[in-house]
Amino acid sequence: GMGQTWHTLSWIWITTRINLEDGANEHNNEVLHSEWCRSRARVHQAHEEVLLLQEEMHRTLKFLEWRGEWW
Repeated sequence: GMGQTWHTLSWIWITTRINLEDGANEHNNEVLHSEWCRSRARVHQAHEEVLLLQEEMHRTLKFLEWRGEWW
């Protein structure tokens, strides 16, 4: 949601090591892929929020310039 540009890294990325030779590769791949997708979505959301804020600041300045001339 809005305002969530920060995120604490999940504990699984910090403490868990995955053994790729334990026969559970498919499950491990699903877990890693899921976390990767969520992380990627957070990056895209944060980037979009920055772009929206920049546009909002630009429009605010234009409006205030117009309002100043009108006054």
